[in-house]
Amino acid sequence: MLFQPHVLALSISSLLLLSCGGGGSDTAPAVVVANEPPSLSLAAESSILEGGTDIATAIGSDPEGQTLSYSLSAGRDKDLFSIVASGALSFKEAPDFEAPADADADNIYELTVQVADSQGTTASQEMLVTVQNAFEGRVIDGPLSGSEVFLDLNGNGILDEGEPSGLSDIEGYFQLPLLADNVARDLADNLSAQLVSLGGIDSLTNVELSNFTLTADLPADPSGLIAITPISSVLTTVDTDEAKAEILSALGISGTVDEFLAKDLWAMAQADEANSRALQNINQQIGLLFSTATTLAESNEALAADELAAVTEAVAKAISDLIASQGSIDFGSSTTIYGLLIDSLPANSSVSALIMGAVALNQAELNELLAGSDLNPGSLASADFVLTAQTTLQAAIDNILRGVTNIAVFLSDASISALFAGNDLFIAQTDTDGDGIFNLADLDDDGDNVIDSLDAFPLDATESVDTDGDGVGDNADTDDDNDGIPDESDDSPLG
Repeated sequence: MLFQPHVLALSISSLLLLSCGGGGSDTAPAVVVANEPPSLSLAAESSILEGGTDIATAIGSDPEGQTLSYSLSAGRDKDLFSIVASGALSFKEAPDFEAPADADADNIYELTVQVADSQGTTASQEMLVTVQNAFEGRVIDGPLSGSEVFLDLNGNGILDEGEPSGLSDIEGYFQLPLLADNVARDLADNLSAQLVSLGGIDSLTNVELSNFTLTADLPADPSGLIAITPISSVLTTVDTDEAKAEILSALGISGTVDEFLAKDLWAMAQADEANSRALQNINQQIGLLFSTATTLAESNEALAADELAAVTEAVAKAISDLIASQGSIDFGSSTTIYGLLIDSLPANSSVSALIMGAVALNQAELNELLAGSDLNPGSLASADFVLTAQTTLQAAIDNILRGVTNIAVFLSDASISALFAGNDLFIAQTDTDGDGIFNLADLDDDGDNVIDSLDAFPLDATESVDTDGDGVGDNADTDDDNDGIPDESDDSPLG
């Protein structure tokens, strides 16, 4: 091999150049790494029942761990939706199947969800959100939340496989999946099918009504709101249109059964629509009777859960039977209430006739008080009234059943005046001065010739002025102006 000096010189020069940094600089060239786009996990199609808002949650990830943000980048219907920092996608307003708001009004909403990293690199997913038709309604004693609502196709009172079901929300509203077309066609001729509501929490009082079963027939057109109420439960106990119409008439309700089932009694009463508060009062009278009968039945520890759940249906049947035989019903009659309770309790009930009579007397007085009320059912006074009836009264009934108290104590402690003293609903239906005018309409409740608006003690005929505002009327106060000098020694006892 021949030695080539010029090659060796070039090699040495190259090595020297590399060792001194390529021309005198000791800084390595910057390495540029390309930004990888984020990824987005979200189904291309989703469905939701009308009345709902929550759809899905977009899940983004980024190879470099950058902060991600979500947006709605395209789609004809994107303005109807919102997406938050967590990726939760929802309708801005609950959709209505009967009034579609999407661009082509077919209940299929189009939008594109996008995720972006902090450098603006994006990934996106086109979506179709389908709004499904539903059975919609409301469970109303007061509004009941958390009630298990289902369409009982075979009328056995049990949630069976394949029967649409759901839970009522905080205001008592529910949506159930609509049936397949073939089942829906059969439903029109299925007279045994009913809507059933099991248990729930009274949204007004926050009291759980665990063994409280309500039912409602299906109207001919089930596309609108269907109210499940104590009154609708009475209607389900008879089969013919004539018998149902007789019940409505006896309760003072005009219109057809389907028209009644479409009434949101609670909303109507809050809006003070004509006769609506009287209608809701009847509804609550029956509902409280359901609760009382259940309390009586629960004293028998041998009863199974399904037997307890059947008590409200038995009360509803007793009411319809009485209307069928008499053509009318008086919930303010203790004799009527006694008969309804006797007929609705299980055959092996051990509740004595004396206890039943005391409870019936109490319940009748309670119903009379409700019948005269014109208060907003959502008011604090109404809430306090119902809460007392659901808790204090039921506890008093339970105490007498367990022998903790006797009948005399029950009649005293659970009397209407003892239970509801100070409640506006009770005061409004009381005639303090016995002049034949309820306090609600009386301008001078205590008859002392000082109108209530100027009377410091409108329910005390012996007092009307409280000069020093200490809660003691001037007639009884020994120091009217509270200046430390007894009135008898005070030259100016009123200040």
